[in-house]
Amino acid sequence: MLLISLNIGQAHAWTFTTSGLITSGFDNTGIFGIANEDLTGLAYTQTLTIDPNQYEYQYTNPYNHYGNGSLVAGTATETVTVNGLTQSYLLDLTQSNSGQFSLINQLTQGLVGGVDQAYQNQVGVTTDGQSFISYMNVYSYANPLNIGLSYTQIWSYSPQAGDVHDAWFRISGPDGTTQFWGAPSFISINAATAVPEPT
Repeated sequence: MLLISLNIGQAHAWTFTTSGLITSGFDNTGIFGIANEDLTGLAYTQTLTIDPNQYEYQYTNPYNHYGNGSLVAGTATETVTVNGLTQSYLLDLTQSNSGQFSLINQLTQGLVGGVDQAYQNQVGVTTDGQSFISYMNVYSYANPLNIGLSYTQIWSYSPQAGDVHDAWFRISGPDGTTQFWGAPSFISINAATAVPEPT
């Protein structure tokens, strides 16, 4: 009985990743190399590991799996690599936080005029007192993403013409702010990450 109850309470996290090139950004703090460096054109990889089932509001229907609100349990870890340097941040759930995930597969299921989407964002405070934003998104009215509705699925996708795909990362503390906007060339859930070649 003890083993069963432990299993039921165990959290299941996904890893939501995008990688590609930075379209605009700056590194005031030098965490990715040199302070006040322009990050535009550099390769990046951004991963949020989180348990979407721990958002306070959940909604599902045959074409959509969605959650939002505060993350009430579990953990959230953001890992970002830019310029060959990797930084990781752990969200402090005792502080205010909010987030959202959405999986939509209307096109994948053959719904004419539908949309497919994989989306994750999280806003909060890290355990070392910095504010951070993680945002990753792809959606399409033109191309099926061939995606399921489970956050435990293994899925990856390279955006095509007609898709909207973007990413944003921001970390801000007493020493300054580092942020960038990215154009993902590879997006995945629980899958190996394709790291782009540096420009």
